[in-house]
Formats: sequence, structure tokens, C-alpha cells
Amino acid sequence: MPILSALLAARFAPAGPRRTGPGRPGPLTRGSLRPASVVLVLALAGCSGGAEPDAAPPPDLIEREVFVETFVDLRIAALDNPAWVITPAERDSVLAAHGVTAEQIEQFVLHHGRDVRWMRELWDEVDARILERLAPDTDSAGGG
Repeated sequence: MPILSALLAARFAPAGPRRTGPGRPGPLTRGSLRPASVVLVLALAGCSGGAEPDAAPPPDLIEREVFVETFVDLRIAALDNPAWVITPAERDSVLAAHGVTAEQIEQFVLHHGRDVRWMRELWDEVDARILERLAPDTDSAGGG
């Protein structure tokens, strides 16, 4: 569980002042999410006992899409909290909704963590989806 805790504890600084409202952070930009992700991936790759990039994946390794969607939901749950921290109960709820365990998330990172380019692309995708989900819905705002 330590890797998942480290992943979820990483705070992504907003690009500007925090918006007022029910726990919403200020505007996030692609650049504001990337530094924490890159540092985290490099730290995990350097010190983890992850598998070699060519190693066969464990039989119960979750798919990339499952990891991405789960992690996006975990980060959004944390960002919805005024302190930007996800509670253990919220974390467990998100994991259960996706049908995964904390151990499976950790196993995914350990297995792929040494392939820094692949992980950077993964975090870029996570960042993009977070930004997409947090973007104001312009289609319904002024419809008519």
C-alpha cells in the first residue's frame, strides 16, 4: 500500500489561485500536473523492485485503461476535498467501483515503472483526462 499512498499523496499545484466553491481547486493546467507525475515516476522507477520492461506481466495485472480510469477517479476524489487528500473510505470506494485493489494498482506501477517513457505517456493521459473532467461543460452552460 505504500506506493498507492505516495501516488495519492502527491499534490498537484494549481496554476492560479484556488476557486471558491465546494472544495474545487484553482485552474489546473497540463504543466501543473506533469512535474509531480514525472518526479513520482522517476522515484518509483529508481527505487522500486519493479519488473524489467520485457518481463512477462503477472497473470492478474490490470489493464492500462483500468489503471488510468481508476487513478483519474482517485485524483478527482482528492481534488474534491478542500485539503486535496482522499480519505481511506473514499479511496476504498473508488477502488471497489472499478473492481480493483490497492495492491493491483501498486503491482501495475511496479511492473511498468522502469519504462519511464511509457509511464510518462500514461501520466500525460491521466493529466489530460483529469483536465477534461474538470473543465466547465460549455455545451450545457448557455444552451438554448
